[in-house]
Amino acid sequence: MIVALYILVVLVALVVALNLAGLAMSRTWRVQRSHLTTAPPASIYALISSVDHGWPRWSPWNDPNVTMTIVEADGARRIRYELSFGGFAILGFIEIADGAITWTNAGTIGSLPMFRIARLFAQRVVGAGMERGLANLEGEALTSRSEVLAA
Repeated sequence: MIVALYILVVLVALVVALNLAGLAMSRTWRVQRSHLTTAPPASIYALISSVDHGWPRWSPWNDPNVTMTIVEADGARRIRYELSFGGFAILGFIEIADGAITWTNAGTIGSLPMFRIARLFAQRVVGAGMERGLANLEGEALTSRSEVLAA
């Protein structure tokens, strides 16, 4: 009984500490990655502007529970999108300029302050997925170009 009470006190203290630490942190997060490429911008844009056909070929996050909507497309140069899953939404941009692809994701963390601690891991976890996705995107764009040239 005393051990259970001790464990309960420690857990409550941990939750209080995490919430206090979270209060000092911003609710917003932002991760950006860039990738130099030789792929033609038109091939890249074809892949990023097609939710149904392009994204599944290169995106590191192909989950049937995720809803993706392109909310703005700027002619063969940039898209802005929203990913929704669970109670979360991620706003993102992908831009193609000067031989580079720049991918930015941003969002707001849930209501409990202790959840804000997750923003400390966003750069590493989300960033790693974005780096894989950019490399996949370049590979797919170069493959698409090769297939067109071979035809």
